[in-house]
Amino acid sequence: MSIRKKNQYIVQLGLTLLKESPTHYTQLEVLKKIRAIDIEISESTLSNIKTGKKSVGSETLQKVADNIKTIIEAELGKVFDPKTRAFEPIGETSWKSSVIPIKEAEIENKNPDFINLGRFPRNEKVALYQLAQKQIIELGIRLRTFTNYFIDESDANFKKPILDKLDDGVHFHCYVLKDNGRFAQPYFKDRDIVQKGEINAFLEMPLIKKEIVQIFKELNKQSSKGKMHLHTYDCFPYFHGTVIDGASVFGKICITQYLYGISRANSPRFQVDKKHNLEVYTAYWDSINAIISNSNEIDLETFSE
Repeated sequence: MSIRKKNQYIVQLGLTLLKESPTHYTQLEVLKKIRAIDIEISESTLSNIKTGKKSVGSETLQKVADNIKTIIEAELGKVFDPKTRAFEPIGETSWKSSVIPIKEAEIENKNPDFINLGRFPRNEKVALYQLAQKQIIELGIRLRTFTNYFIDESDANFKKPILDKLDDGVHFHCYVLKDNGRFAQPYFKDRDIVQKGEINAFLEMPLIKKEIVQIFKELNKQSSKGKMHLHTYDCFPYFHGTVIDGASVFGKICITQYLYGISRANSPRFQVDKKHNLEVYTAYWDSINAIISNSNEIDLETFSE
């Protein structure tokens, strides 16, 4: 079988499989998912591939076939086996269904979205978390605001949505600057020159970390799937980052850039989507990975300070 015929067969077989799956995806729904991944094609193009009545370019056909395989692997846990000419179960116990959102295909935004000055309002933060299917990263200096949401907000407004994501199997990995490391005290001392009182933020760090540990321990006792993880890093802090499924094709990174002489609460924030601006996304994702690769996870059960 030629590569062209193989790709057409994969698309035809995949469309049938997705239609007969529990989700009963229509061809239009599959089309929107294909568009959401990385390729803009028309309804007629997909129909031509399915029916074989009109020829479609080899490059387009290859991309559509690859995207069909991506959808089926992510949502149904099956991969195409050339030997059996069928989609076979992955067979890995670690596999977890990851639904490719259709609505994402309708968003047209190729530039970072400058939302506003200041931190995310609590309701916007919760809405962002709802998009996660596997992992959420919170990378900050003290994560004071994040901690305060658990303390100051009603359980219904913040704690319950977090527990719901944990019950879905989503893991939270939270990173704070090491308070007794190389950079914490110099960082706050320097900022205190132009923003009096910043040194007090440094002195509060051990207490905030203790509060986070207690909150995370309580949450982990109530969830058997996803878990809260706390890590410390020891490098100069450049930004706050919230990452939703960072390694996924639908990864999102929300950045609050730290500016000298401007309070962190009033710094500009923006969101970058992986599929809309891969270059900018990759730059921040690589930077975040450089920070967390040298971090240390705190054992919540044995922590004492």
